[in-house]
Amino acid sequence: MGRRAIIAGAGALPLLVAAAGPAMVVRFAGAPGGTDGADLVAQFERLGALFADLKSHGVDELCLAGAMRRVGFDQARLDSETKALLPRLATAMGQGDDALLRSIVAIFEEQGFTIRGAHALRPDLVARAGINVVSLPMCNLYLQDRLAGRTPRGRGITLVHEMKARGINVSFAS
Repeated sequence: MGRRAIIAGAGALPLLVAAAGPAMVVRFAGAPGGTDGADLVAQFERLGALFADLKSHGVDELCLAGAMRRVGFDQARLDSETKALLPRLATAMGQGDDALLRSIVAIFEEQGFTIRGAHALRPDLVARAGINVVSLPMCNLYLQDRLAGRTPRGRGITLVHEMKARGINVSFAS
């Protein structure tokens, strides 16, 4: 395993996730939360540079944590990778925040990064918040990582035993 990076938005969650173990903190210039405490400051217009920087630091695992909002960007500053991704991102934006986030996750995965959720890195936060989890294994097997035009890659069952061991209530449905 290589190194983990946290793509950090605003709020307390990025720092709470960082407490899970060593991680590089990446913040976007102009995004909520500012750039304080960042190991790497990225530009929305230069995703190709971000991919290269992460790889040059040995990062192979990412966690997206914290609040983000859609920000404007300077089209004159776009690198070639970001230009190529714009039609895809624009389509996803038109479908709402969930579609945009799924598209962003898929783009990072296509670059070879593994995405880990904050809940997987800090399950104790889920238990402390009193959140109940309902696992839908049949639905998950069908829907997880489903994107038009490519074979699904990540289709797992949630970490039931691990959640139970941490005091998280888990139920099943279909």
